[in-house]
Formats: sequence, C-alpha cells, structure tokens
Amino acid sequence: MADANDTELISFNNGFSWNVLNSDVNRSLLPVTVILGLYLLAGVIGNFLVIFIYVFRWEAPKTDRFFVPILAVLDMCACVISAGVGIYANMNIVRFRSDVLCKIVAFLGIFFVKMSGDLLAIIAVDRYLKLNKPFEPQMSFRWKKISVLIASVTGLLMAMPALFTYGVIPLKHPGTGDMGWLCANSNTPHQKHITLEWSLKVCYQFAMLFDVLARFVGLVVCYFHIGKKIYKHSEKRCQLRLQQGQNVPNRPICVNKRAEETELDVLSSNTGRETTPSTIVRMSRQSSRFDCQRVRLTMIFMLITVIYIVTMGPKLVIMIADSVLERFWTIEPTPKFGILRFLYTCFIFNNVVNPFIYGFLDRRFRSELYKLFTRSHN
Repeated sequence: MADANDTELISFNNGFSWNVLNSDVNRSLLPVTVILGLYLLAGVIGNFLVIFIYVFRWEAPKTDRFFVPILAVLDMCACVISAGVGIYANMNIVRFRSDVLCKIVAFLGIFFVKMSGDLLAIIAVDRYLKLNKPFEPQMSFRWKKISVLIASVTGLLMAMPALFTYGVIPLKHPGTGDMGWLCANSNTPHQKHITLEWSLKVCYQFAMLFDVLARFVGLVVCYFHIGKKIYKHSEKRCQLRLQQGQNVPNRPICVNKRAEETELDVLSSNTGRETTPSTIVRMSRQSSRFDCQRVRLTMIFMLITVIYIVTMGPKLVIMIADSVLERFWTIEPTPKFGILRFLYTCFIFNNVVNPFIYGFLDRRFRSELYKLFTRSHN
C-alpha cells in the first residue's frame, strides 16, 4: 500500500503522536469497550449454562435437543472472539501489530457468525416441517447432523476470503515517519482506477450481505407460515366453541403446565376425524395448551427475526460503505467514531441473547437451572 494512502484514515495536526492518538481514542471508546465486556461476560455465562443444562442435566430425546447446544457453542465462541478482540482493538486501535492475528480473528469471527445464522435457518426449516407438514417426511437425526456439517463447510467457504481481505494496514506519519498499525478490511487504497483486487474484495463484501439477507428472507417465510398455521388453528377452535355451545368446556388459557414441552405436532392431528363429544373435549384441551404456546412461539420467532436483522444490519451496511466510499473511516476521538464502532460490534448482541431466547424462556430449562443452583447451595 502506498504511503500516500496509508494515512487517509487519520487527520494529522500539530504535535501528532500515535501513542497520544491511541490513548485519546481508547478513552473515547470506553463506553463501547464496557459494552463489549458485558457482551463477553453474559455471552459466555449464558451459553455455558445452556450447554450444561441441555447436555448433562436434561433427559430429553436427542432429536429434541440436538440443535440448541450446538447453537450455544457457536454463540459462545462468537462472543469470545468478537467481543474479546473488539476490546483489544479498542485499546490498541492504531497499535495492532500482528497481521496473522488480525487475519485469524476476521476468519473465525465470520465463520462462527455465519454458522450461527445458518443454524437458525435450519431450526426454522425443522420447525416448519414439524408444524406445517406433520404427515410428510421430517428431518431425521441423521439429516440434522448432515445439515450441521453442510453449514460448517459453507461457513468455512464464506470465511476463507477474509484471510486475504483483512490484515494490518501500516500507517506512516508524513512528517516524522513514525509508524502505526490498524487491523481492518484492507480494501483501501481508493485509487483513481479500479483494480481487479479491489473489485474482488468489494464483491466479497456484497456476497456476505446477500447471504445474510437471503437467510433473513428464509426465516421470515418459515415463521410467517408457522404463524398462519397457528392462527388458523385458533380460529377453528373459536368456531368449534360457537357451534357446540355448552358441550365444550370453557377452560382457562395455559391450563396445562407442560404446554411448552410439546412441539405443536398435533395441530393437524385431528384432520379427517369424526367430530364426537369426546373428540371435541380433547381438541379443546389441546387448544387451551396452544393458546399459551402460540404466544410464546410468536414472541420467540419475532425476537429471533428482529434481533438478527437489527444487529447484523448495521455491521453489513458499514462494511459495504467502507468498501465503496472513500475515507468512510476517520480514526479520531469523536462521538461519530464511537457510534460507528458501537454499530459495527452490536451484532454480538445476537449471540448473547440467543441463550435467553432458546433457554431462559423455556419453563423446563428454568426449572433445571433452579435445581442446579439450589442444590449447589445445600
């Protein structure tokens, strides 16, 4: 990289020093660093508890608990790498000397984040088949393992180019010749003539953008059909009560405490059966279970979709802007730089919150967690 372009990210002034700039930026990024520390702490503890409960304490069929601990492992690794290195980068913004560490961190960060997102999409497909296509072939335990393997391979393929596009950018003081080092996507300099290398790096950024957008569309489509199925079931229950009058007991919502343990696979189980009083009562009991489950699943689906796109969106937008806009980044101790750094790292929140969505909203999980801590104090 030419010296003329090495310093385009820095605004020089009289008495400039890399050490002074690093200290000033470090202080300005202190709130972001604290948030990353909270991400790291909550992500590691939360995901570890999910792994421990689901693997060692929960006596459930393997097929029912297959994806959740894998997702927790991926999220915990993503938190450690992204948040941990983010803290180090904030404290050494222009003193990141190791080019190898910069490349490895970028590679691992993209791999774990992509695989975690792909696993969310696989879970969505599995739930769609189970709820909307209960009488058609389902994802067997073997195919679930194959799907995770495919997600691993695609994650490696997507992350591999990061070893070439990311690296330490040398920053040279034009007056004193003092050197600084910045770990970033090395797609600069912005030259007058577009080069093949620059074009390939921009294409890689857009490929990651389209990958996330396609996954988001898949999540929305799957959960839309699931929600429509649940809504139709609720309407059918209301019509049944109106038709039968007093024959159907008016049971309170969520009367069954084990409602959340089911997978709603009986939503279509009564299709084609003769409607008898006993069948009506049984359907009413099932319906009362799913009133509570419907709300819970809808909240979970909305949280997954909204949090994923809200947290990943800013990072991707900044990555694209960095690729196509000249001098998008300016490393200065200003509020603008702090806000950009926060938006660039807020995707980690998605890896932190997944344990709460998939674990802590589950009554059985909370029960096992309560038993774990109460027994440890006895």
